[in-house]
Amino acid sequence: EYGIDVDILPYERYPLLNTTGQRLHLGKYLDQQVRSFLRSSKYDLVYSACQDNTLVLSILRSMGLFHKPIVAIIHHPVSKGRRSTLYVKGHDKLLCLSNSLVRELETNFNIGEGKAYALDWGVDLPFYDKENNTSALESENTFIISAGKSSRDHDTLVKAFCEIGYSLKIYCSARSAPSISDLPSNITVQHNHPTENAISYLELLAEYKRAYRAEQ
Repeated sequence: EYGIDVDILPYERYPLLNTTGQRLHLGKYLDQQVRSFLRSSKYDLVYSACQDNTLVLSILRSMGLFHKPIVAIIHHPVSKGRRSTLYVKGHDKLLCLSNSLVRELETNFNIGEGKAYALDWGVDLPFYDKENNTSALESENTFIISAGKSSRDHDTLVKAFCEIGYSLKIYCSARSAPSISDLPSNITVQHNHPTENAISYLELLAEYKRAYRAEQ
C-alpha cells in the first residue's frame, strides 16, 4: 500500500546455525540474523516482531559492524546487563507493548526520549466477526475459562474450583499449567507448546462464547 518492499526471511533455513547460536549463548535465532547480515546491502531497515530475533544484529550495530537501522517490538522487560545495554543501544527504535516497558527502558538504560515508545496493542475487531459454529454446543453446561500463561496462578484457581465443584477449563502453556495432580472431573487443563496440542484462536473464541457470562 505504501510502496515498501518487504523481504520476509524464512524462520530457519540452516538449523545448525541456530544450534550453534544457542551453544554460544547468542539466542535461538542466529540463522535469520546471519542471512540478514549477508544480504543487508538489499535492505534499508531490519524489522523484528519479536525482541529476541535481533540480539546479534543489535550488538553488531552497537559496535559499528552493522549499519542498517533496526526496529523491534518489545513484548517483555529487558534484563539489566552489559549485553542488554549493547542490545538496547543497537536498536534504533523499540516499540513497546506497554507504557511500563517504555519507562523501564528509559530508566534502566538511560536512553533518550523517543527511542522507545508505546505501541498500543488494540483488538483487531474484524477477527471477531468470523463465523464460529457453536450452535451444536449451546446445550452444554456453562463453565469458567482461564486462557493464558503470563503471571497466571493456576494452582490457586484449581484449589478454589476443587472446593466449589463448578466446571473450569484452563488453556495454558506447559510451564504455567497447575502442578496439582489428580484433578476432579469438573476441571480440565489443556497445555501446549507453539506447534503441538494448541487450540486455535477461532476455537478459543468459540469457547469464550460458550463460557459463563454474568447477567448484566
